[in-house]
Amino acid sequence: MGIFLIIIGLIWAIIGFANIITAFSKGISETMGTINLLVNFVLFILPGLAVSGIGGLLFKSSRSKKFEHPVKKCPKCAETVKAEALICRYCNYEFPKPEPKPPELQKTVVIGDKITQETIDHLWNLRKNISKNFD
Repeated sequence: MGIFLIIIGLIWAIIGFANIITAFSKGISETMGTINLLVNFVLFILPGLAVSGIGGLLFKSSRSKKFEHPVKKCPKCAETVKAEALICRYCNYEFPKPEPKPPELQKTVVIGDKITQETIDHLWNLRKNISKNFD
């Protein structure tokens, strides 16, 4: 969307400049030239540049969001570093290593298009009860 607005705004402003140049090349009177200049400036050039500026802001904000990384704050120097960092790049503080998570028992139940923890727990307990009956 940002690139589109930049292009449209620039074309709009160029049309305004072209109108002014065309009018003055035809040799219109000074009064009509001034009116032509003001009208084209207000109706074409200013709005075109404004639309281009808005498009530039949208383009910049959409690109910066794509490259954002999760961050954390260093407790020693208070600088922000990437969340995956093990050592602060500013003060060489060593962050505590994250404890590896133990592999969990995989229990996945799909009923329709909803999976709830309550359903999983119910079916897991039901399986335990059934296996007790056969022992």
